[in-house]
Amino acid sequence: MPTLSSCSFIAPIKPLGLFLVVTVLLTGCLDIPTKSYSNSLFSGETFESCLINGGTVQESYPRSCALNGRFYTEDISPADEFEKTILVFEVSPQTISCQGLQSAQLQCLIVNGEYFYDDILGFIHQPGKAATIEVERSQICDPSLINSCPQDIGIYQYRWLRNIPKS
Repeated sequence: MPTLSSCSFIAPIKPLGLFLVVTVLLTGCLDIPTKSYSNSLFSGETFESCLINGGTVQESYPRSCALNGRFYTEDISPADEFEKTILVFEVSPQTISCQGLQSAQLQCLIVNGEYFYDDILGFIHQPGKAATIEVERSQICDPSLINSCPQDIGIYQYRWLRNIPKS
């Protein structure tokens, strides 16, 4: 019976097979540099670096920047870096339909005799009851920087601190 090594077509395959095995092994061991799009044009890992390197800014809050198939989100400064002020609000007993808004269903508080369009975190208005409250007003963005402030909200955030009892 003929053996496998006696077949004439196997002899040329042995060196080719050995070459393929060695090539596969060496490929796994060698550090062959490959082109990386994220590093070829852009070396930063921040929103600002993406912006400087010509990335496309997405209109969102916080903003994001797209470059070379990667996205970088803008780091929004905490409100602690901006102004904080303690204020006293006289809240009217009734609410009123907000002016200038498309939906007349939204109700605004009346604070110190004027329409108040923002939310006051932690405050629950009781219809029919006037209230004097202390709030903390925190600046949440820098209007001097282009696109720093989100659209359709103010530059301040209001947080209820306490009700001030009537004397």
